[in-house]
Amino acid sequence: MKNRIDHSLLQAPTRALLSDDRVQWTGHDIASLFQELGNALEQLTERHDYVAVSFPNSAVQALAILSVLAHERVPVILNLSDLKSRPDAWIERTQASLLLTLEGLETAFEARIPCLALSREGDIVKRPPVRPESKAKASPETALVLFTSGSTGQPKGVLVPKAGLLTTADFLIDYFSLGPATVAPVMLSICHSMALNTQFLPTFLAGGHCHFINPQLEINRLYRNILDLRGDFVSLIGETLLICDEERRRKKLPAADHVRHVQLAGGLINPRHLEIAREVFPNAVIHKGYGLTEAIRVTMIDSRDPNFGSGAVGRPLPFVDVEVRDGGRPVSAPSEIGEIFVRGPNVLRGLLNSASIPVDAQGFLKTGDVGYWNAAGQLCITGRQDGLFKINGHRVSGFEIEKMAIETSNLIRNAKCLAIEETRRAGHRLVLMVEVPADLEAQFLSTGFPAIQADLYRRFRQLPHFPKEIVLLRHFPRTSNGKLAVAELTRLYLESEKTAVAANPDSSLQFLRLHAA
Repeated sequence: MKNRIDHSLLQAPTRALLSDDRVQWTGHDIASLFQELGNALEQLTERHDYVAVSFPNSAVQALAILSVLAHERVPVILNLSDLKSRPDAWIERTQASLLLTLEGLETAFEARIPCLALSREGDIVKRPPVRPESKAKASPETALVLFTSGSTGQPKGVLVPKAGLLTTADFLIDYFSLGPATVAPVMLSICHSMALNTQFLPTFLAGGHCHFINPQLEINRLYRNILDLRGDFVSLIGETLLICDEERRRKKLPAADHVRHVQLAGGLINPRHLEIAREVFPNAVIHKGYGLTEAIRVTMIDSRDPNFGSGAVGRPLPFVDVEVRDGGRPVSAPSEIGEIFVRGPNVLRGLLNSASIPVDAQGFLKTGDVGYWNAAGQLCITGRQDGLFKINGHRVSGFEIEKMAIETSNLIRNAKCLAIEETRRAGHRLVLMVEVPADLEAQFLSTGFPAIQADLYRRFRQLPHFPKEIVLLRHFPRTSNGKLAVAELTRLYLESEKTAVAANPDSSLQFLRLHAA
């Protein structure tokens, strides 16, 4: 990693590589900052130590991560809101002997862990008075630690391998034609695997310019940042795509015709997302794929493929093996559904605080996702293993229900099918949660829902069981990484059901019934 990082700096001594709303650093600037920061890391830590890194999304966060990598330490990248909400739990799980954080934030953590505080300009403003004791060593093959979203339980610290990180970055540099002219507005948190591993690091290693946007502070001007920067390589989740489109329409802004490539991720990408992306970025190739924090990037497909709007997520990358297994047996017949297993250099080699390696004897990771191969040899996702519900002996796919719901109306931003445990009798019932923005809610209820009722009933009748109840929610709860917080959504539903919130006109939840028109 050190050689690749140094090469990027040497190739751009006077050209901007990292920036945000406060700074713009050239390769020469970064090398100078590295010298002071590197000296501190070498005085305070040892090679292969875990070093926690937690900042707001900014250029100084990227600087800290790169510096730790370049000095052969292992950054444990923590979302700042997670760390602030539960500092003891998060610091304990990192095994880190040192925390790098932003000036002023260290006071909340320095009683628990030695802190090295940096200013927004990248200067060291506070350091531990004595050398911290080294807590644990990472394997030399480990590049960094990134935590999963924890949408259904406790997030896990994934040991991302150096070889896989660089192999994936090199593939994406070629795939997206990244280079010194590339400008990447990084608006997803780089605690998010897509932003870190498939946008920021490939752009930086290709010699391109990464501009960091704090979505919490700049949520109302995400799209204007893309326009102002003339950014050409953009990564979005479905929610931020819609926010950009709403800002464009509200402010009557032009289309971003300078954008060449757009990555979409973060759940179900449906035809409406593709339609919006084409309107907002008319000259861009739209990409989606399949990947996990545990397996950086597995497949890719772009908008030029006729199967892009379907459940297909593309063909495996050249260095990745994918198997769809049914009862442990790999299947190859089109449309035969099974569990998805992946193997390759980009697959994790272990988990932080775990002695077990979560791959089988052949090196395959069980992803927990379910899918099949289509006739074109592309992988298709039908949901999570835990999204297959057994109702009265019948297997029902929550993913298929969600997909049907989203396809019925442009007013529905997102959908999630839940299996709610029945208290009066053994078993579960299905509930469909739909997210409709507050400004579209009246339209949805007055003109949209009657037609949606009839359409959904017609679609759902082919299923052995389907949700009779639809719950309208203005904002789905999300994890700090931007993924849907399923456990929190279930809790919200159960609490609302208990308090009869449906009768409260000020509630953000509205309970609707699905019936034949």
